[in-house]
Amino acid sequence: MLVTRCLLLSTLIHCTCDNSTSSSGAVRPPHSMSDSEQPQLPVDQAAQELQKQTNEEPIDTSEPTEPEPPTQNGDVPQNPEANGVAEPEAAPENPEPSADDTPSDPPKPKPAASVNLDPEFPTTLEGFGYEFNKEGVLTEVDTGEGFTFAVRKNHAYNQRRYEALGEVITEYVYAQLESRCGLQRIYLPVDAKETDARSFVFASPDLATNEECLLVLIHGSGVVRAGQWARSIIINRSLHQGSQIPYVERARANGWAVLLLNTNLNMALSTDEDGGSRHMDYIQGSGTPEEHVETVWEQFVSPSKARDIFIVAHSFGGVVTAHMADKRPEEFTARVTRVALTDSVHSLAYQDCSSDVKDYFERNVVNWVSAPLPLDKEIDQKHNRKPDCKLRSAGTTKHEMTSHCAKDSIFSWFSSILEDDGREESSYNRADTS
Repeated sequence: MLVTRCLLLSTLIHCTCDNSTSSSGAVRPPHSMSDSEQPQLPVDQAAQELQKQTNEEPIDTSEPTEPEPPTQNGDVPQNPEANGVAEPEAAPENPEPSADDTPSDPPKPKPAASVNLDPEFPTTLEGFGYEFNKEGVLTEVDTGEGFTFAVRKNHAYNQRRYEALGEVITEYVYAQLESRCGLQRIYLPVDAKETDARSFVFASPDLATNEECLLVLIHGSGVVRAGQWARSIIINRSLHQGSQIPYVERARANGWAVLLLNTNLNMALSTDEDGGSRHMDYIQGSGTPEEHVETVWEQFVSPSKARDIFIVAHSFGGVVTAHMADKRPEEFTARVTRVALTDSVHSLAYQDCSSDVKDYFERNVVNWVSAPLPLDKEIDQKHNRKPDCKLRSAGTTKHEMTSHCAKDSIFSWFSSILEDDGREESSYNRADTS
């Protein structure tokens, strides 16, 4: 047996030498090792590598994050204030999943279902041990500390917990829109039964009667719902920075009517007529973001008596806005006074919009984009493309923060047209809207 092992060892050594040299005696490059041949990490080092993996950022099922705009040396400035950028305070140390994104071409979001709470987790903020303090910051009830993502070493558990908390946040924002802002929840389709799959929007009580101004708010794609700009910002920073509530309160203080779309709620539970099984169905008239905006326009915007209609749309909301403009160009261009976009991902050329819509965007639309520049600084182009509307810096390099950072500038821009007594009256005949 010993002799056999020695012979095998000798043969193995001989073969190894043959593989490392050619017939001419030149040394060959060593062959690549297979996975099984790769050197193994010590147990403690492997554990450290595993720990690194479990500490990755949480994945928020929403729009992909846009790369930050580079400076001349290719890096995003670590201190934007050095360039005069109105950057908000730094986020907490916790990982912050992106709320949404800015790809170069408009994406087609997948149909989003209504709330589906994970039974493993609580269904209230109190159950999670959190509350919003007076400043609108999400904090632990017992310690006053901010949100903590990694409560366990199991990343999958932390992610599920984060997403379940996100659904609770959505319901909390809905409640705030009703109780704090005095908005009404209006279900769609308007003639649907409670057992049908339904969507809904939020509107001020004077939506149909306000003859002055109507402000329409359209969020981006992903997990966000009516009343939110970025769910991750609400969780990691504050309700004030991540929700649409400041826009609603500002508009109401101005005496404007408001309408909040819910473009991502495309599927919901319905019950069979016999009261039996429940299942997910597409919502009639809201099966896609584009269908939703068409339905809302026909049901609420077109019949409104408002002399001026303003739209604020974030990210994919710009795509939805451009779609609506191209769907009803004559009515849209006559009734919508101005459109403020925040890091919109629309492309009029890609969406094959008409020349009338393109002319309208050039004259009446401003896109406040993420950039390492001072707030309101005019920008010639972004992503090396000629813009189809005016571009201004939102004063932040963070895509999800553009709506919050540009808010004051947007309202000032809207108000400036109202103060222009010499502007022409709209040629649109409101009597024909019925």
